Amino acid sequence: MENLPPPARLLTPPHTHTLSLSTGCCRPLRGPGRTAPADDGRDRCRSSARRSRQPVIPGRRLPLAALALAPIALAPGCGPSPAPAPPVLDSLEVAGRDGPKPLVPAFAPGIHHYAVRCAERETFTVTARPAVGNAAGTVALTLNGAPLPEAGAEVSLRHDQDLAVAVRRGDESTTYAIHCVPLDFPEVTVVTPRAPDEKQEKRAEGLLLLDPRYDTPEGERVSYLAVLDDRGVPRFHRRIEPRGRNFRWHPALRLYSYARFLDSAESCGRTEAEVVLLDERFEVADRVRAAGLCNTDWHDFLITDEGNYLFLAFIPAERDFSAVPDENGDYPWSTTEATHDSVIQEVTPSGEVVFQWNSGEARRDGTGPPLKFADCRRQHFPEHYAWLNSFSLTGEGNLLASFRGCAQVLEIERPSGRIRRQIGGSAPAIADGRVHHRIVGDPVPVGFCGQHTPVETGRGANGDLR
Repeated sequence: MENLPPPARLLTPPHTHTLSLSTGCCRPLRGPGRTAPADDGRDRCRSSARRSRQPVIPGRRLPLAALALAPIALAPGCGPSPAPAPPVLDSLEVAGRDGPKPLVPAFAPGIHHYAVRCAERETFTVTARPAVGNAAGTVALTLNGAPLPEAGAEVSLRHDQDLAVAVRRGDESTTYAIHCVPLDFPEVTVVTPRAPDEKQEKRAEGLLLLDPRYDTPEGERVSYLAVLDDRGVPRFHRRIEPRGRNFRWHPALRLYSYARFLDSAESCGRTEAEVVLLDERFEVADRVRAAGLCNTDWHDFLITDEGNYLFLAFIPAERDFSAVPDENGDYPWSTTEATHDSVIQEVTPSGEVVFQWNSGEARRDGTGPPLKFADCRRQHFPEHYAWLNSFSLTGEGNLLASFRGCAQVLEIERPSGRIRRQIGGSAPAIADGRVHHRIVGDPVPVGFCGQHTPVETGRGANGDLR
């Protein structure tokens, strides 16, 4: 979730301040604890009040370097004016026709985002009370920009809309967001809650992208995209028909994406999908698919630093599995066995294919495919022997690809397609320059298997991939 964009729905600024800084009552000291008498009835180091209208982040201090131009001391009771505490609410309640609606999490003045369950269209009564500490100055409440009376106000909402309650005092304000969540959205349980008063500098707020889905007892398939904060509040949600998978953020182009299953569409013996690109406001920016292939799969999709699209696909093929033994030591498969190759394709936004790698094709030197078919009996053999389920990019721009069917991870060089490293599996039959990492000491009897989403975290002193 690093470098997520700040759409207003997700990251509504909780409060802004206007600060006043004055050094008007400071005097040079002549001795310990003694201030100099004013020569002419005026303060020697008086400076005019300065005002800053920049938002202030809680927990951050203003730089005081400007005050260190000369060795001065501050008289008792003088110095920088403390930042006034932002105005906050003492209570916030939402009620429907049938009574109060519980907020998730429970209200606390320091928490600014809440979830409430909403029907498709529902009328709520919202009431809020400012904290007693806001007494200095006039405090005003607004609901979605309109004045909010003390007795509360009614508002009609859809299940995909939000409420914003703001408490204002002069130029300062704090906003509390209430996010409507549909009745069929999955329940979210926070196992280790974040303390309501936990400071930002102690633990940064996190946002998590999810694509939750489930089947109802009636057989209905429910699929959502969601962005959850670390208190379990859906800051964003959208139901996807018929299904959505692999919701993620791409910092290179500042886009989100998800794979959407096409209605009852099958090609190459696989369910067909398209990749939907969303802008920072979650509006559809484009819909893309692999170029010239009969399948675009939903398992993974990336956008490179160059802005190209990396697709995953499964395409029909006939491969020679005659030398692959089964669990009984027999050889039941033919030299032209029907199967599916796993394919990685890199395409420019204009549709030009600049890289394509196939799990079953012979290498450029003619020495055979990059995977040993005998390693690939772990899952879905022979229909999907390799079963590529995810890939990521290394710091050098190579691909780390997970082949679940073969219980191994390959580092694939771009754009040559050469195998740099192999993690798991048996040693390659022909020396091709790859580094082979065996997994040793695995406590699971079947050994290394079932892996998903390999990610490079760095390289050791000897160049080993981590």
